[in-house]
Amino acid sequence: NSGANISGEGDVNNSGNIDNTGSIGSSVSNTGNGKIDAEATWTGSDGKKYSGSLDEAIKNAPKGSTIKIEKDIEIKKDIEIPSDVTFEVPEGIKIIINEDAKIKVPKDVKLINNGVIEVKKDGKLENEGTVENNGNLVNEGEIINEGTVDNNGKVDNKNTTINNGTLNNNGNIANDEKADIKGNGDITNSGIIDNNGSITIKGNITGQENISGS
Repeated sequence: NSGANISGEGDVNNSGNIDNTGSIGSSVSNTGNGKIDAEATWTGSDGKKYSGSLDEAIKNAPKGSTIKIEKDIEIKKDIEIPSDVTFEVPEGIKIIINEDAKIKVPKDVKLINNGVIEVKKDGKLENEGTVENNGNLVNEGEIINEGTVDNNGKVDNKNTTINNGTLNNNGNIANDEKADIKGNGDITNSGIIDNNGSITIKGNITGQENISGS
C-alpha cells in the first residue's frame, strides 16, 4: 500500500506482510500472524491488536494498554503520551526527537526504552512519570525529569539533564565535557557515572564512589 489508506470497521486477516506507506485506519485490526509495517501497534478496548501511525496510537490507545513502536521514527512536533498507557521502544528501534520537538511522559505513564532514543539539539524529553531505560538514551538537547528515571542501560548526556525527581542508575551514564546534570532531585548510583562535565545536584547522591572523572 503506497500512499493510500486502509480503513473501515472490520478485521484484516493477515498471514503475510502489509507494507504500508499510507495509513491503516484505527478501526482496522490485524487478526492473522503476519506483519503490518506501521509506526505503532496497540491493543484496543475490545482486546484486538491495532496498527497505524503514532498519531493514531496516541489518539486511540485506551487506558491500561501499551503503545509499541514498530519502526524507526523521527518526532518533529510535541507529543504527549496518553494517560495510564505504557510506551515501549523495542530493541532494534530508534526514536529521534528533533529540534524544537518534545515527548512528554505524564505522571501515570511509563516509557520503556529497549532500543535507542536520541534527543537532538533543542529537542526535549520531559518526564513526570517513569522512564525505564534498558537501551541507549542519547541527549544532545534537554532531558527534564520530574518523576523517576531508572537507567539499566546507557545514557550519553552531551548537553543538559535537569533532575528534579529521582534518578536510579544501575547502568552507565557518560556525562560529556561541557555537559551538565543538575537539579533538586536525588541520584541513587549502583552503576557507573563517568563524569567529564558538571554534576550539580542539591538532593542526595548515593554511590558517589562510583562516579569517576573530573
